[in-house]
Amino acid sequence: MFEFGRRYKKPVFVDLPEEGKRNAIKKVLKLAEEADIPANLVVLNGIDVWTALDFQDLPVWFCFNLHPNPPKNLTENVLKGDLPLDRILISSNFDPYAKDPLLLPKAVLDLKLLGYEDIILEKVFYENPKRLFGLS
Repeated sequence: MFEFGRRYKKPVFVDLPEEGKRNAIKKVLKLAEEADIPANLVVLNGIDVWTALDFQDLPVWFCFNLHPNPPKNLTENVLKGDLPLDRILISSNFDPYAKDPLLLPKAVLDLKLLGYEDIILEKVFYENPKRLFGLS
C-alpha cells in the first residue's frame, strides 16, 4: 500500500482499528515516513473526532465514516469547525450503506435542510476529494 502511494504519488488510505487509534496513527506516520510518503498524502479512515482533534496539527487527512443517522453524526462531531475543514473527507464505507449509492447525496440534502451552508458542504463532500486526488 505504501509502495503504491510512493511510486505514483497518490493518497494512502489507512483504515484505523476501533481500539487503539492513537497508537495506530503513530505507527502509520512512522511507516509513511520510512516509505518517503508525505503526511499530506496519508488519509486516516474511520477516525473519530476526539482522536482527530489530538492530531489536527499534522497535515494528514481525516476521513469520517457515515454511521446511522448520518446528518446528526456529522453535524455534532465534524462540521462544527473544530477541525480543519480543508482536510476532512466523508466516506460511506459502512456496511449498512454499501447498497445505497445515493447515501452521500442524501446526506448532503439532509445537512442542507438542517441549515448548513453550501460552502461548507461543497468543501467537505466535493472540493476536498477532488483536491486530494488531483482532479481540480
